[in-house]
Amino acid sequence: MRDTPPDVTNYISREVTELATSAEPQELPDDFWVNLAKEAYSVSTSYVDANYRRKWENSLRHMMNKHQLGSKYLTAPYQYRSKFFRPKTRSAYRTTEAMAVAAFFSNPDIVAMEPENGDDPVQVASARVQQQLLQYRLDNRSGNGIPWFLVVLGALYDAWTYGVVVSKQYWIYEEKEEVEYQPVLLNGEPVYDEDGNPLISQIVKRVPVKDKPWVEIRPVENFRIHPASDWLDPINSSPFLVDMIPMFYVDLKNKLKELDENGEPKWLPVTDDQIASATRHSYDSTRLTREDNRQEKYDVSVTPSLKSFDIVWVHENIFRIGGRDIVFKTLGTETLLTKPKPLEEVYHHGVRPYVMGYCLVEPHKIYPTSVCELGEQLQKEINENANQRADNVKLCLNKRFFVRAGAQVDIKSLLRNVPGGVTFVGRMHGPDGPDVFPMEFHDVTSSAYAEQDRLNADFDEVIGLFSASTLNTNRRLNETVGGLSMLRGSVNMIKETELRVFAETWMEPVLRQLIKLEQVYENDPYVLAVVAGRAGLIQRYGIDKVTDELLKRDITIRVNVGMGATDPMMKINNFHIGMRILNECLAIGQGVYNFAEVAKEVFSRLGYKDCFRFLQNGMQTDPEKIQLAQQLQQATQELYDRDVERETRIFLAKLKEMGQIQRKKMDVDAKLTQKYLELMNPVSGEKPPAGISLLGRMRPEVPYGQYGT
Repeated sequence: MRDTPPDVTNYISREVTELATSAEPQELPDDFWVNLAKEAYSVSTSYVDANYRRKWENSLRHMMNKHQLGSKYLTAPYQYRSKFFRPKTRSAYRTTEAMAVAAFFSNPDIVAMEPENGDDPVQVASARVQQQLLQYRLDNRSGNGIPWFLVVLGALYDAWTYGVVVSKQYWIYEEKEEVEYQPVLLNGEPVYDEDGNPLISQIVKRVPVKDKPWVEIRPVENFRIHPASDWLDPINSSPFLVDMIPMFYVDLKNKLKELDENGEPKWLPVTDDQIASATRHSYDSTRLTREDNRQEKYDVSVTPSLKSFDIVWVHENIFRIGGRDIVFKTLGTETLLTKPKPLEEVYHHGVRPYVMGYCLVEPHKIYPTSVCELGEQLQKEINENANQRADNVKLCLNKRFFVRAGAQVDIKSLLRNVPGGVTFVGRMHGPDGPDVFPMEFHDVTSSAYAEQDRLNADFDEVIGLFSASTLNTNRRLNETVGGLSMLRGSVNMIKETELRVFAETWMEPVLRQLIKLEQVYENDPYVLAVVAGRAGLIQRYGIDKVTDELLKRDITIRVNVGMGATDPMMKINNFHIGMRILNECLAIGQGVYNFAEVAKEVFSRLGYKDCFRFLQNGMQTDPEKIQLAQQLQQATQELYDRDVERETRIFLAKLKEMGQIQRKKMDVDAKLTQKYLELMNPVSGEKPPAGISLLGRMRPEVPYGQYGT
């Protein structure tokens, strides 16, 4: 097992270590905290500059369809050569981005939440409330939420390009003053002045302007952790975190005026000279590469005095001192801005408000290789092949000429190289050479195009793409539908694994922190009422309002994405297969199979973490309860079968009785017909008695076969 994460005092100077171990945090001088922040920033920045900054910048340039720094295409000898950049890297990311949208946002329910104890109805209700609350906050259509779609895609871009994504989760709360005028009342009656005018009182209220959770993607170059952090949990295992925040000068001045609940300034006073010193840390090569500008956007103005919108760098520092996390801010690395406080007093949800995620798993590295970096060498080789082929084609169509010094040649005409043009030269090919001769051109060989196809296929295989070049290289497979499905399935599996790693390392930890923020800070009555209505608390659980006890129940959070999530048809097929298997087990295995375990096994094989959200009683995972539900369904089916059998017997009895009546009627009709024939038979000579008419007795108005007996 890994030992307890080391204390920060193991990495700083001996003098600082002795101070940290001999006094309480609140008793330490300001210089101690400034030196601590300065040394932590120096250690981490040196490590990043030496090991990762160049890789980040190369990946950024490839994502921007630019050759990396130091490339030969940026040198003077290649000024007039072909230097195209084939956008394979950006094309691969756009495919990944589309798959992420299909995987994460095709289901309107972004997350699935389950109670720790499914037998507790309060926990079940709590899980439904918290799920609806998180759904409300992740939907920014009302303006009270988080633009989750953009945040997820921005996080994926950082993880794909740099190898890691860093985000900060916190609660935004801002107020503004509103003046309200009310008449002065005495015993319920208005009070008037000497002139008979009603006295008006002025009441100043502070009204919330922003009151919601927030997720901010932090630039990786502005965030520092210790190089020896644990790769499984770099944020919480690091002895320090340093977050460099650019702030406008006018905003900093406003912060210095804010007061806490005791009437004391929240931030320590600083001078303009100290603030000016914090503008010297503006240059950053990674940020400059990303912005693709020649001028740093955070540059301070050229005038000696600070202006309102000049950028000042504020560092938020979190240090583990004596087993406790201490939070404080510094102006750059020179001046203390806030008094050090325990983490719980600043962030009431009690955890470090940062999450670091990635797309590729590389053990023992806190900054794993990015997907962009995986294809870096192949991207360079593809550019090399394409540019050499382009140069070859250009030379075939516009040849390079050697002209003898001093020869009478129309050089301008040669340089123009207009099709059908004529260039005047002296006698060539000796004294007997022709006066007019054409220039021959040779096409580029097919081997260059074959090499291009192989490079494209290699790039697609490394990155995990499914493109036309993959099909062209695997001709035997793409000639059949089964082979095509095999190629697409293997590629989708790579991308789905990439997205699953991203969801496990970044999305789910971020959502867990958002739930903690909601549990501690949420008190908006309108939001709670909307969430209670959506969760159906009154109808399902008889709970009329959302309380703190209901919000603070432990739950399990899962992101609704699994294997096959990038292919819509595969998602439907997987779901259909799973439900069909469950129905078969329910029909033939009642009382034999453990339904809960069968469901988990089937859906886990199909890429889902669970299946209980698909069931009507989705939160009940107790096998005994599920078995009782099966028995109830079986008894209901038996009662239905008995009713069907009884109705069938009654119908058959009625049908038999109707048949007997019909046969009797047919016998009577036959006897009447026979009697009529006997009376009308001319052979016997008998005639009907006088006054008797058989036809009259037949009552022709009555349909045949319906006479009385």
